[in-house]
Amino acid sequence: MTLCPHCMKPTAGNVCQHCGRPVDWQPSPDQLPAGTLLDSGGLRRYRTGEALGQGGFGITYIAADEADGRVVAVKECFPTQCAYRAADHVTVLPLEGGEEVLQSALSSFLEEGKLLAQQSGLTSVVHVLDFFLANGTAYLVMEYLSGISLYEKVRREGRFPAQTLLAAMEPLLADLGKLHASNVIHRDISPDNLLWMPDGTLKLIDFGCAHSMEDGKSVALQLKHGFAPVEQYQTRGQGPWTDLYALCATFYYCVTGIVPPSAAERLERDSLQPPVSLGVDLTMRQQAALLWGLEVQPARRPQTAALLAAQLFADRPTPKKKTSPRLIAAVASGAAVLVVLLGVAIAAAAGAFSSSPAVEPITPASQSRVPLAASSPASEASSAVEPETQAGVTAEGLAYEIEDGEARITGFDGDASGIVVFPDEIDGSPVTAIAEDAFRAQELTGALFPPELAEIGENAFRGCDALAVVYICRDADVADNAFSGCDALRVVVELEGFSYEEDGAGWGLPEETAAYPYGEETGSGDLRAVSVEEDGAVYALTEDDTAVLLSVPVGAEEYAVPEEVEDCPVSWCSVHAFDAAEEMVSVYLAEQMAFPFELFSEVDWLIKDEHPLESFSMSWFLTCLIASYANDDRLAEDEEAPLVVPERGYVLAAMTRAEELAEIDQHPRPDGSAWGEALEEQGVTYTYASQFKDHISLDDEESLLEDMLRKCAGDMAPKSESYGVYYVSCGAALYQDENTVYLDRLAGTEEE
Repeated sequence: MTLCPHCMKPTAGNVCQHCGRPVDWQPSPDQLPAGTLLDSGGLRRYRTGEALGQGGFGITYIAADEADGRVVAVKECFPTQCAYRAADHVTVLPLEGGEEVLQSALSSFLEEGKLLAQQSGLTSVVHVLDFFLANGTAYLVMEYLSGISLYEKVRREGRFPAQTLLAAMEPLLADLGKLHASNVIHRDISPDNLLWMPDGTLKLIDFGCAHSMEDGKSVALQLKHGFAPVEQYQTRGQGPWTDLYALCATFYYCVTGIVPPSAAERLERDSLQPPVSLGVDLTMRQQAALLWGLEVQPARRPQTAALLAAQLFADRPTPKKKTSPRLIAAVASGAAVLVVLLGVAIAAAAGAFSSSPAVEPITPASQSRVPLAASSPASEASSAVEPETQAGVTAEGLAYEIEDGEARITGFDGDASGIVVFPDEIDGSPVTAIAEDAFRAQELTGALFPPELAEIGENAFRGCDALAVVYICRDADVADNAFSGCDALRVVVELEGFSYEEDGAGWGLPEETAAYPYGEETGSGDLRAVSVEEDGAVYALTEDDTAVLLSVPVGAEEYAVPEEVEDCPVSWCSVHAFDAAEEMVSVYLAEQMAFPFELFSEVDWLIKDEHPLESFSMSWFLTCLIASYANDDRLAEDEEAPLVVPERGYVLAAMTRAEELAEIDQHPRPDGSAWGEALEEQGVTYTYASQFKDHISLDDEESLLEDMLRKCAGDMAPKSESYGVYYVSCGAALYQDENTVYLDRLAGTEEE
C-alpha cells in the first residue's frame, strides 16, 4: 500500500486519487524521505510524508499513525547550526564541536513536548499526542491541523475584518490565560504561529520557545521584528505580559496589514499608529485595550490575559457576566503596584498636560491597570442639562460638564479602575473641579489631578478602598469627606511646589499618608514616580531607573525588600522609611541595596540566604559594622574627632580589590600596589588613602572573623601616623575563594 506524501491516504498510480497531487515528492537534503518509519519505543510507529515547514530549529512533516491510519503532524528536532543528516538520510549527527549544543536543543525540544502534553484540554492550542527520542534526535507528534497561518491568510486575502478576528481571539485568550496559570509562556506568538482553521477558530502552534516561568532559565530565541516585546531583547523580565504584547502585535498586523515598529525602535521613538486612524473597525474601548497590550514597558501592560480580555471584549453585544475589578486584581500575579508614567509625571511638573481629550488620560497601573475607554462618543450631550451647559463623555470615559468656560468631571461612564490621569482641559476649557460622588466606591488605584484643579466635592472618592496614591499640582478646596474610606491611601506626590503639610491638612486623608515632592533627591536619583506595593510598602522610582524604599508597611515587624520594583533595582533606603514602625524592624536587604549609616543601629539589617558574601548588600553592611567599631574606638580617645562613614565608591572599589587579593594570594605577602587603581576606577577623590587586608580559613572558628573585623576597625580608628590625619570615608568587602575568606578595607581622607 502506497501513501500519498501530501494527504497520507492510500493511493495508486502517479497522481493521488484523493488530493490530485503527484505522489513523487522529493525532500531537500536535510529532510526525511517520504515513507520513513519513526518508532516511538515500540509503542507507536509513524510513517512520514512531505515536509510542511522547516526553520532553524526543526522540520515538521505530515505523517500517519501506523496503528489506525490517523493523520498527524510530526516535528523533528533539527537545529541546522549544530547538526546534519547522516548518509542514511534519517539519522541526525552533531557537527564537529556541536555535541553539547545539540544535547541542549534536544532537552529543550522534549521540554516543549512535556509542557504541551500537560495542556491537552485547551481547544485553541495544538495538542501533543506523543514525544520520543530516536535516530539521534527527538520528535513531537501532534494533531494535524489543516488551517492556514494568519501571515499567509493576510498575504493572500488582505487584512482581516477586526470584529471577525476579535471573535476568534476570545477563546484563544482564555486558553492563553490557562497556559499562564500553569506557569507556561509561549514566547513566540506571531502571525506565523497562529493558524486560521476552516471553522473560523484559531490554533496556537510551535511552542519551541516556550518554557516554564518556574525554571528560572534564560532561553535563547529568534526575535521576530515587530512582534517580540522589549523584554525579549534583554532575556529577562518575561511573563504573561510577554505573550500579550506579541498577541496584540499579531492582531494589529492582521487588521491593519502593517507590521508594528519593533519594540526596540519604539523605546527611542514610538511611531505606532492607532488602528482606528488606519480605518480599522474598532470601538474606542477596543482600541484602548489593544494599545494597552502594546505598551512598550512590560509593567504598563495588562499582567494577565483575563485583564486584557475584560477590556477587549467589553463592547461585545452579547450580555456577559462582568468580573469585578477587585476579583481581577486578586487573580493577577505579583504585588499590586501603582505607578504614574514618567512622561506624564514630567509633563505634570512642567504644567504641560496635553489639552486634547483624545490623548488617553487613563494610564494602566500595575496588575489592575485597566485602560478606561468611553462607550459613547465625546460629543454626546445629556438632555437633562440646561442648554448653556455642555456635557459629554471623553474618549477615555470621563463624564464632564462645561459651564462658564470651566470643565467639571462628574464621574465615569462605567466602572473605573487603575490610575486616572485627568486632562488639564476639555474642549479648551480647563478642568477645575471634580463633582461630588464622582468616583464614589470605584476601584481606582491612583489619581493625577490637573494643574487648574480648584475643588474636589463631597464624597468624590469616598469608599475608593484601592486608592493608594494621588498626584496634585496646587492647593484646592477639598471637602473633608472627599476621601473618606480611602484606607489604602499612602502617598501624596507634590507637584509644582504644592505642600500637602501646609495646604492639605483638612483633606481627611489617613494618618499614615505621607507626602513626597516630585523631583526630590532620594539618595539614589530624583523622584519621578511612586510605587505602592500590595503590602503597603512605598518606593520611589528615580530618574536613574532605581527604586528607593520610602516606607515599610505600617506596623511591620519583619520586611523583605524585593530585588526590583517595576523593573528598577532597589538601591537605597530613605532615612524616614521606618517612621511608621512601632519598634525595631528586621529588614532583609535587596542584593544591590545600601542604607543610611545613621540607620545602622536603628534597624535589624539582615542578609538574604541566597546572597553571597561578595554581594553589595553584604559589603555595605560589613562597611557599616567596621565604621561603627572604628568610631567607638576613635571617640573613646577624642570626643571631638570626626566620624568615619561608609561611601558607595569605596565599597565598590573594595569589592574589586577583595577579589583581586584572592587571585594574587600565591605569596605570603600579596602585592598591594594596585589598590589605589580600584579607588580611581570608582571616581573616588581623596588626599590620603590606606588599605587593610587579611584573610581567614573557613575552617577556623567564627570568632576569628569578628577578631579580624575588630582589628580592621582598630587599624583605622587613630590618626594616620604617616600623615597625621583621620580617615573619614571607607569601604570594605569580603571575597570567598574555595576555603578562604579575604577581607579588604579601603579608607580615605577628605580631599584638600
